[in-house]
Amino acid sequence: MKKMNYKKYERNIVKNNNPQKNLQAMFEEMKQAALELAYTQSCYEIVGLAMDEKMMEDDETISLNQKMLQLARMLLCSQDNQETYQYALSLRTQLKQHMDCLLTFSDRFSIYCYVLESMHFYFHPMQSESDYSDQKFAKEIIVQLAAQKDTSVMKLMVMDIIKSLPVRMTKVKFYEHISDGLSVYIGSERSSLKDFLYQVKSASGIYVPEGFETFFPEIFQYYKSFEEMDYAKLSEDDYAKATMTMNECLDYITRLMDAYHILSTITNELTVIASFEPNLENPSLSIAKKIMQYTLQQYDATEPVDVVDALRDELVSLEGVQEPLAQELYEMSSSLETIQNCFYWDEMSNTEQQMLQKLLNACDMLSVNNYSELDRTMEKQIVQKEDVLEEFSLLQRELEEVFQNKQKCVVRAMMAAVLGYIPSHFSNTKALEDYIVSSLSGCSKKEEKMSFVASIRNLLYDYEEMDEQPSDEAGDDEDEDDFS
Repeated sequence: MKKMNYKKYERNIVKNNNPQKNLQAMFEEMKQAALELAYTQSCYEIVGLAMDEKMMEDDETISLNQKMLQLARMLLCSQDNQETYQYALSLRTQLKQHMDCLLTFSDRFSIYCYVLESMHFYFHPMQSESDYSDQKFAKEIIVQLAAQKDTSVMKLMVMDIIKSLPVRMTKVKFYEHISDGLSVYIGSERSSLKDFLYQVKSASGIYVPEGFETFFPEIFQYYKSFEEMDYAKLSEDDYAKATMTMNECLDYITRLMDAYHILSTITNELTVIASFEPNLENPSLSIAKKIMQYTLQQYDATEPVDVVDALRDELVSLEGVQEPLAQELYEMSSSLETIQNCFYWDEMSNTEQQMLQKLLNACDMLSVNNYSELDRTMEKQIVQKEDVLEEFSLLQRELEEVFQNKQKCVVRAMMAAVLGYIPSHFSNTKALEDYIVSSLSGCSKKEEKMSFVASIRNLLYDYEEMDEQPSDEAGDDEDEDDFS
């Protein structure tokens, strides 16, 4: 791979050493890197999609897949780059809306999954452990958390554990936890608070995305059946049927989310290509274009061939291209933010401003964040104390509204889901241990408590299974006792 000079350009710009010339050279180099990565990744993924016929399961997904393929064809033959770019943005919005609905369904079903799991002891009593104590179990959890070397995984574990614990607190205490969680965002960027509020509102059932009732009608009907179910009157047969239906729904939603993730990933890569004028003098771009063109032809062929076998030489020639480019793009985004902060926005020409935004968008779209906002403001908005008080007041009203007419077990499940997104309150081992003991001690029946204990142990076992899988990523070296 050709050595890149963007770090040198960045240093010159920061030092005010011929900034205009260095800015143009830096932008051009980054544009070519983004194009090469977008082309090589998208051609591989379109080949993979062509080989997996079972990936597209419902009419909505099949329709959006066809639109994605049409976008790829437009890029290969369209002369109107602006028209193609607008088509890409439109498709990206549609995919984002559909995935938003699937994520909301996942959160809503998780609420009723919690309810069913909390009722498990009624129909399948758990055998008591002679030496069990809440304190002993809490320490068992802390030991497993401390053994986790990857702090990002550890934080997810804490979140999942809190969401899986019984909720036996007053609403006053519940709202205190939320208030504490919101106060952490004072002085941070507004986007961070916005993300937190989205997660809380989706987890609690407040958030209703566009298309929630229409994009996936079958899933919506199943959701309504769980919402209208009288959990106090479930028979053993009803419980078994509800549990089986829940597992089938969650499995179906997961498969759809996997499909939409792939479609969104490819669409983002194609959007990056459409946002720039491609320079096909680069050998990798030419090969990637050939792979994409041949694969798209097979979708329309009466007797399609095995594209992997037919394109083996071309695919092999692109091996090793993506990984270093992906790492470079990750570092480039940091350089762009440095330029954005040191090189005043209003001193740039309109062309330079547009290119900076395009490159920042490209870095986002080629990263793991498939659904980042592209109409970002370059001015950072900082959260003030007054903003937090206003948001808390609004959130409390919305939560009270959604809690109305809900069965007590459902309200508790909603509260547990919300508490899972406020790990800042459980910022050390002692606070978390005390919370675990307090939650479990509130169970009126030991059989009920043991159901929650079994559920959490299954959760921790799943994380152990993940740890045993080989990984190339090294864990962070942060303090093991810090969960903030």
